[in-house]
Amino acid sequence: MIEYLRHFKVHLYSYGKQVQTIPACFSYLRQNLKRFVHEVELAHEYVKRALEIFFDEIEETLDGTLEIARNSSIKRYLGNVLQTTNNTTLTQALLRLRYYLININNYLNHHKANIIFASSRTDDQPFSYDHDIPLGVTLPNDEGKRVVIMVDNDSVEKQYPLHATLLHEISHIEAGAQDFLFLPGNGNTSDATSILKQFYDAINSGNGEALPYEKTFVKGYENFCNLRPLTPMEFIVRVRADKMLQANIIMDNADCIAQLIVDIGQGRPYTRNDNSTLRRIEELMAALCCRNLQQMFEKVIASRL
Repeated sequence: MIEYLRHFKVHLYSYGKQVQTIPACFSYLRQNLKRFVHEVELAHEYVKRALEIFFDEIEETLDGTLEIARNSSIKRYLGNVLQTTNNTTLTQALLRLRYYLININNYLNHHKANIIFASSRTDDQPFSYDHDIPLGVTLPNDEGKRVVIMVDNDSVEKQYPLHATLLHEISHIEAGAQDFLFLPGNGNTSDATSILKQFYDAINSGNGEALPYEKTFVKGYENFCNLRPLTPMEFIVRVRADKMLQANIIMDNADCIAQLIVDIGQGRPYTRNDNSTLRRIEELMAALCCRNLQQMFEKVIASRL
């Protein structure tokens, strides 16, 4: 990314500024600005709609428990995703979802001006796609909480919508989500089979995949379990043996968070393919809430602050 910025003339447009602030030579950015702004508003609309549904259907009581409407669409959606009707399981899943919704909504309410559209595409400098340049970028511990969208790549990476990219990046900068796995190209929740295949390839070194060694996540795990520092290989060995750790990795994944929010915000039902691979991920994801994970989750988040 740094090399890209050094070698190309790049314009950085901050959300909310007038289109006239964009130099005329950056015609692609100027001509598509309304569409890019719409994607920001669409992301916010999905978050607000998901929150509205959440609080319409779910109420927190004075003792801190959740009172869930019997016909709750979110509970039904998560129940289908997790393949469970267990109330304890679903309550913990709802608490986790609420955490992300509140934090991402807070960002979009107060920090939209920190969303930056970056473009190097000019009349004299034609677009050249570089696979190593991501569609969205954030910097850990960035006090400015900036989210940079490389809008030139949007014309190539249409399989992953810009509004989903924004939710993905905001979940990093505002709520500490990680990049362990990436959703399949069309970004549908029903493609969870591909996520699980990537995950098992990664922890078993198959098909050239490798699970990233996310230091902040690993540090939180070490602290929670009172372990000495683990090497990457020792961590992988533990991941292979610990279904709960596998579930936490999957559910702390930015791509999954973004897609859950879009699905719920759109009112999209979860579609279950009847095959053994998807049943395995449903069992794995259900393990997330087999016991109360709030303490571990808080410690993982605290380790990132």
